[in-house]
Amino acid sequence: MGAPLPMGPVTRVEIVTIALDDSLPGDRSLLAPDEIARADRFRHDRDRGRYTTGRARLRGLLGARCGTLPADLEFAYGPQGKPRVAGHPGLSFNLSHADDLAVLAVTNGTVIGVDVEPEQPGIARSGMAEQFFAPAEVTHLWSLPPAVRDRAFLECWTRKEAYLKAKGGGLSLALDGFEVAFGPDRPARLVRADADPSDCSGWTMVDLAGCVPNGFIAALAVGQSANGVTLTRIDEEQRGT
Repeated sequence: MGAPLPMGPVTRVEIVTIALDDSLPGDRSLLAPDEIARADRFRHDRDRGRYTTGRARLRGLLGARCGTLPADLEFAYGPQGKPRVAGHPGLSFNLSHADDLAVLAVTNGTVIGVDVEPEQPGIARSGMAEQFFAPAEVTHLWSLPPAVRDRAFLECWTRKEAYLKAKGGGLSLALDGFEVAFGPDRPARLVRADADPSDCSGWTMVDLAGCVPNGFIAALAVGQSANGVTLTRIDEEQRGT
């Protein structure tokens, strides 16, 4: 007997990786006044350039999808600051960046969140898990072999951040108010959500290890059950945007 067919509609999520290095400069003329003002608040040229490149590429990608010139694209913001494209209520996107890499997730018809972080040796011993993770997550982290703890910490962190961003961003949920599965032999999954318990069966979490370069860890959260989500990886450079 073959695999069971998905129940309900399948959501296609595009994952786009964007290089933020000096060889791909962003076009400042594409940015809105508030984006230019934010770019100018960065103290270092490198950080200013990375932000400008990321916003310009974001506008190019979303503009092409919406049939709008990148500079004409307008963003609206939710109560917690999560952006959306004005005039396109069915379109959902989320952008995360770390060092010289940005990851964009785009879909239609459901909420999504994405987070990417660079690998950081020693991060598991920083005390951040004890400060931000749920007690069960801290216990599981320290039960793992030392060699995998740093990666496991970032798996947990990116999955939690992706869920928070999908739910609206900001401080809408406490990081220790929900739990995710992480670590070897534990596929990405929401296992406890105090504010919305139904999310544990109605949401999908995905490890994006196959979508980002070595040295980065990323995760995706989708407001739809696992049997209805497919991923399409797109290298931003190959799209000619």
